[in-house]
Amino acid sequence: MLFSQVELDGALEQRLPPLLRDDVGKKNVEEFLSGLANTAFETNRLAAALNLVTPVKDWQVGESLAEAYLVDHKDCEFPWPTGRDLRNPKASPAGADSALEGNDYVELKYQYPPYDVGKMQTFDWRDTNIRKEAQGVNKDADSVQAKLIREPSGRAYDMIIDDHSKGEAADVVTIRRLGTDQSNPSQIEIEFYHCKRSMGAQKGARLDDLYEVCGQAQKNICWMFSPEKSTDLFTHLLRREATRRDANAPSRYEVGDRDLLLTIREMSRTCPVSLKICIVQPGLSKAQASREQLELLSVTENHLKETYQIDFGVIAND
Repeated sequence: MLFSQVELDGALEQRLPPLLRDDVGKKNVEEFLSGLANTAFETNRLAAALNLVTPVKDWQVGESLAEAYLVDHKDCEFPWPTGRDLRNPKASPAGADSALEGNDYVELKYQYPPYDVGKMQTFDWRDTNIRKEAQGVNKDADSVQAKLIREPSGRAYDMIIDDHSKGEAADVVTIRRLGTDQSNPSQIEIEFYHCKRSMGAQKGARLDDLYEVCGQAQKNICWMFSPEKSTDLFTHLLRREATRRDANAPSRYEVGDRDLLLTIREMSRTCPVSLKICIVQPGLSKAQASREQLELLSVTENHLKETYQIDFGVIAND
């Protein structure tokens, strides 16, 4: 790695500060959580948390400098800075697959195996425009999201909710109460489905089909930070429906209604809540999936499992 003096000065003055502050990550978190802040007090607390200044260590400056060089000179991307993992005591920093010790190349001892293709679920997408992600307020039947909503899953859901749009928890949220007594369930099971349009007209093995949707899945761990946070999810869904109705737009509830969601929210205060996260990508071919795609899916699966024991699923093309 070789910087000219001019490039080094420019990196120190312009490139490193936003990397060290993680400006992109803070912006994403602010957009995601802004819809949950109802009062000026909550908004101010959110702003204070995001603007908290922490001391920068020498090694962080070095890593940021290396990242800036690789992005600017080697056409590399860093979709998930390790600094974000360091803020979560339950997370394992991703690290590298190999390292240099002196002049010796050292392969790290452990890597997760690729995602098991056999666990992928497939749909028949022939009635779907795989390049159209969301059904929108017009309920476009040929969209990826609409296909997911009407596809039989073998499960009887209490609620199916279209949560797509800015500030979403997921594109589709399903809820069901487990146990023989629906008025006193043994568990409330939530499933998040993140739909993504295909980057190409045909199914294939494009890594770009998975980057964004896997990132969305990984960020969803925030809903399991605490029992109170899980209950906040139901408040989020109620608020989103109220906003949709205020705009005289169709309901977000595909199955179930407001009264049932209010009831389940109250149950969640004393009943265990579990979460499963699925990604839906019709551009991903189960038969043609590349090793790089399977490794990315494996990283996502293990991140969810190791942090909050969240199950992970993949819905793809054949």
